[in-house]
Amino acid sequence: MTTQLLTPTDTYAETCTCGPWNRYACGHCYHDQCLDCGWCTMGDCLCRCEHGLGFAPSDSPENGPQFWLGGHHARWLSTWNVPMCVSRNTLANVRTLPRAAEIWMCDSAAFSEIDEHGEWTFTPYQWVRELRRYRDEIGRLAWAGPQDWRCASPT
Repeated sequence: MTTQLLTPTDTYAETCTCGPWNRYACGHCYHDQCLDCGWCTMGDCLCRCEHGLGFAPSDSPENGPQFWLGGHHARWLSTWNVPMCVSRNTLANVRTLPRAAEIWMCDSAAFSEIDEHGEWTFTPYQWVRELRRYRDEIGRLAWAGPQDWRCASPT
């Protein structure tokens, strides 16, 4: 099988003006994708067409997608040994936080916050303080959602 590139030029990255939203985690631009599987084909990156889908459970996040199980109970972070996504709203009023059994990400609850209040009810400084607490007390925090603004119409 021959990999078909969207733009088969190695020098395109030098002239590309795509922002970070148009780039893979490896830093390469989406212009460097395989048209068959959509994966990056530049440098050390591997097209998944020739190597299967690459979604095996043994794949690390660098080599395949990461699945985050959504959880709405703080204690699940310590009892479920899977990567989890937990909302700020789930953790905000918990006095004694659990220790994480696996990596996890914290969602900022942006959609709910803006939907219910029309604006943020906590400042970016408060959000960072909370995240530092979660990082220090829960541990294994891999990513945190930004205080973004929703783009969907109100419900």
